[in-house]
Amino acid sequence: MKKIFLILSYYFLVTSAIAQIETFDITTFTPPTTWVKEIKEGSYISFTTTDNQKNSYCRICVYASTDSKGNIDNDFESEWEELVAKKYQIDDEVQISTVQQASDWNVMMGVATFTFNNNLNTVILTTGSGFTKMTSILILYNNNDYESAIVNFISSINYNKPESISSLVPENNNTPLPIIGRWARSTGTSYSQNGNMNTAYVKSIYDFNSNNTYTFIQRTWKLGAKFIFIVKESGAIKISDGQITILPERSSIESWENNDGILGNLMATEKRPLEEITYQYTFSYDDLMKEWNLVLQADEETLRDGKFAGISPYPNGWFLTKRFSDYDLTAPKIF
Repeated sequence: MKKIFLILSYYFLVTSAIAQIETFDITTFTPPTTWVKEIKEGSYISFTTTDNQKNSYCRICVYASTDSKGNIDNDFESEWEELVAKKYQIDDEVQISTVQQASDWNVMMGVATFTFNNNLNTVILTTGSGFTKMTSILILYNNNDYESAIVNFISSINYNKPESISSLVPENNNTPLPIIGRWARSTGTSYSQNGNMNTAYVKSIYDFNSNNTYTFIQRTWKLGAKFIFIVKESGAIKISDGQITILPERSSIESWENNDGILGNLMATEKRPLEEITYQYTFSYDDLMKEWNLVLQADEETLRDGKFAGISPYPNGWFLTKRFSDYDLTAPKIF
C-alpha cells in the first residue's frame, strides 16, 4: 500500500500524454480502454475490469460534484466517511496526503486496505475542492497488476471550473500572458520492459527573464529505476516578432540515486550539447482548462524539449503552462 501511495503522489505533477479524453460533470480524464463503463446520470460514472482466472478486479468511480463543506479538510473527511468508512471495514491506518494544488483546486488523497471474501483489497479516494464545490474519485482493486492503469488514470485527471465561474473568462480570450516568466511542461508515459509495465515522468521548467537570460531545469525519473536525472541549463535569449532564440552558455546533466522518487547521492555530472535554436512562439487558449498555454514551435525536435507534442494546430510544437511552474525540480522531494 505504501508503494501505490507514493506512486499516486506523482499525479499532482504529471500531465498525461494526449489520448481520448472524457468529461463527467466537472472532472476530465482519460478512461481506461476496454473496461466496462456504467453511467448513473447525475451521480457517477464508473469503469470496471475483472480477471476471473486471477479472481481479481479494479473499479474506478468518478462522482458528480456537490456543494463544498467549506474547505478541503472538511470535504475529504466527509467524502471518506460517506464513500469509504460506512461501506468498508478498514484494516490498516489510512495514509492521507498533504493538500496539493491542481490548477485552482485543492486536492487530498487517502489510501487504505480492507478484507473482502478473504482477499486484501485497496481503496483510494481522491477529493478535489474548489469554487464552492467538491468532487471525488473512488478506486477499488485487489491485485497489484492494476497499479499501472490506476497511475495512468489519475495522471490524466483535471478539474474544471463550474460553468458559473468559467463564464467570467472573456469570450474573445484576447489577453494572453507575456512570454517573460516561468513556464512548465510535464509528461508521463507507460512503457513495457521485459514484460513488465513501467512508468516514466519528465518535468521541465523554463524561466525567461526580463534581462534577456534564461534557465532551464528538467527532472526525469522512472519508477523503480536506479537514477533520477536532472538537467541544468542557462544562457541568453533574444525575443522579437513572435520568435525567441535560445543561446545556451552552460548545460549539464546530473545523475542522482533514486530513493523512491527522492534524490539520494549525486553520482555523476556530465556536460550536455549546447543547442542554439529559434522557436516560433504563440499563445493558445485552452477552453477545457480555462488557461493560456505558451506554444514553442520548431522545424526539428530538440534534445532539450524531446518529442513534439503533436497537438493540432501546432503539431511541431511543445505546450507549456503556468500550472506547476513553482516547483523546485532540484529539491530532494518535489511532491
